[in-house]
Amino acid sequence: MDSGKALLNQFWETFSAWGLFLNGLGGALLGLLLGVVLAVLLQRSGWLGRRNRWHHWLLKLYFLALPGLGIALGVQAGVLYAVQKEAYRQIDAFKPQLQAEADRYLDDFQAYVHAQQLGVVDLREDSLRELLARMVRDYLRENPLLGFEGRDDSVLEMAGYKLMEGLRESVLISLASDQLIKKAAGYSRLDEKTLEKIIQTRFSELFSADFVLGLAKKQVAALMQGFYLGVLMQLLIALLLIGLEVGLSRWFGQLRTLDAALQPPLPVA
Repeated sequence: MDSGKALLNQFWETFSAWGLFLNGLGGALLGLLLGVVLAVLLQRSGWLGRRNRWHHWLLKLYFLALPGLGIALGVQAGVLYAVQKEAYRQIDAFKPQLQAEADRYLDDFQAYVHAQQLGVVDLREDSLRELLARMVRDYLRENPLLGFEGRDDSVLEMAGYKLMEGLRESVLISLASDQLIKKAAGYSRLDEKTLEKIIQTRFSELFSADFVLGLAKKQVAALMQGFYLGVLMQLLIALLLIGLEVGLSRWFGQLRTLDAALQPPLPVA
C-alpha cells in the first residue's frame, strides 16, 4: 500500500502541467472547429429551419451550443490523452529498476525449479506452459495407466496405449493451464487472453522489463478506454437529442422543407 501511494505521489509530482494545458487547449480548439462546422452544415442543409419564428430563431443557439459542446468534449479528450501519455512516461522511467528486480526474481525462480529436479537445464528458454507440460509428463510417467505395467502387448494394443497416454497428457496440460489462468485472473485482475499470452511467453521475455512495461501500458490503455468511451457517449447523447428534436419537428409539421428554407418563417399567431 505504501509503495503504491509513493508511486502515485511521484506521478503527480513529476506530472507535466504544460503538457496537460497544451493537450487540453488543442482539444478545445479542435472541438470548437468541429462544433462550428456541424452548426454550419445543419444550417445549410435546412435542418434548422422551423415554421414558427420563435422556434426558428431559438435554434440559432446551436451556433453557440455546438461549439461549446465541442470545446467541453475536446478538453476532456485532450486531458485524458495527456494523462495517458504521462502514465506511459512514468512507466518507462522505471525500466532500469524493474529490469534489475526481474533478473533477481528469475534467478530465484530458476533456483527453485532446479531444486524440484524437473530436468530443466536453462529455464530462460522455456515458457510456463512448457514447464507445466514437463510436470504433467513426470506425473504420468510415475502414474501409468492401470493394466499396462510390465506387459508385452501387441503392436495394436501398444498403439492404443500410446494414444491414451497422449490424450491424458493433452487433457491434463490443458486443465492445468486453464486452472492457472483462472487463479491468476482472480489475483491479478488481468484478462484471460493476456494471461494466456503470458504462460506461452519464454521466461527470458517474461522477466524482461520491456515485456512487463508493455503489459502495464496495455492495462493503462484498457483503463483509459472507459474514460474515452464516456466522452464518446456524451457526444452520442448530444447528437441523439438533436436528431430527436428534428424528428419531433417533422412529426408536428414544424420542419421547413429544403425548397422553403429560403422563405421567411411564419410570425407567431
